[in-house]
Amino acid sequence: MNTNQTFQEMKHLFKVARERFPHSKLFVTKILISEQLEVRNSKEAEHIKRLNENTSEIQGVTVLDTGIAKEMVFHRDGIHWSTRSANLILCDWLQQMNNEKQVFPKEGKVSKRI
Repeated sequence: MNTNQTFQEMKHLFKVARERFPHSKLFVTKILISEQLEVRNSKEAEHIKRLNENTSEIQGVTVLDTGIAKEMVFHRDGIHWSTRSANLILCDWLQQMNNEKQVFPKEGKVSKRI
């Protein structure tokens, strides 16, 4: 797994999104890593950590740091998110999107709907 290649592909994805939707705001959620992944596959866990760090450096992209890490539930393998965890992440993300004070600065016309 090549972190640099993955990061370059993400940068390209955000560049295309900015070109196609020039008045939009771009958000990405940090990828949560289980302790088991760090123990069993530290190389992959390190790749995800670096990807999270590098993503925060992309100009014009806001990285949302989910506050549900303590509530995460993983499948029996201890690595993959459970459906419950995926739903928690989605709900947390939606809550952050609806927090207009944090997400939408008072500049120009901004739609209140996403």
